[in-house]
Amino acid sequence: MLQFLLTAVTMASTTASTDVADVIVLKSLSGSIPSAAAHPDDARGEALCSGEGRRSDSDEDRAVVAAGFIPFFATQQMGSTKVVTAASWLDGSCRPSGVVVFIFRAGKVVGRVGVSDSSAAPMLRLDDARTLVVVADYRKPDDAHCCPTGRAAMAVEIDNDGIRRRN
Repeated sequence: MLQFLLTAVTMASTTASTDVADVIVLKSLSGSIPSAAAHPDDARGEALCSGEGRRSDSDEDRAVVAAGFIPFFATQQMGSTKVVTAASWLDGSCRPSGVVVFIFRAGKVVGRVGVSDSSAAPMLRLDDARTLVVVADYRKPDDAHCCPTGRAAMAVEIDNDGIRRRN
C-alpha cells in the first residue's frame, strides 16, 4: 500500500500544476444522501441499459439507490467503514458517468467523494477503517478527449463526523 500511495502522490506532483482539490472533491455529509441530479443524457431508462449496475445487497446500497444513484463497482469494507461507488447517470453506451463515492460509518453516510471529470471513475483503496486513498485521472488542457494524462491522489481521513483530506 505504501508503494501505491507514494507512486500516486509522486505522479500527482509531477504530472501537473493542478491542485488535487480541483480534481478530487470531498464533502462531509451528516447522515443523508443528497438526490442525484437529473442529467439530460441519462440512458438508464433505455432498453439497452436496463439492468446496468450491480445488485443492491446492503442497507447502504439501498440508500444510494433511493437517492437516485446506480451502484457500480465492488463495495469495499473494513470494520465499520463501507465505501459504495455509484453512478449519477449512464451515458448512451451505458457507461457509468458522474461517479460518486459514498462513505458510510456504522451504517450512516458521513461523506462523499467525487471527481471533477464526470466521465472519470476514481481508483479507490480502503487502507483501513479510517483511511481511503483516492486516485483520479484528469484531462490537461492539451490532452485529447480520449486520453487524460493528469493524475491526482489524495488520502482521505474518515471518522464518525465526516471526511477530510489527510495531510
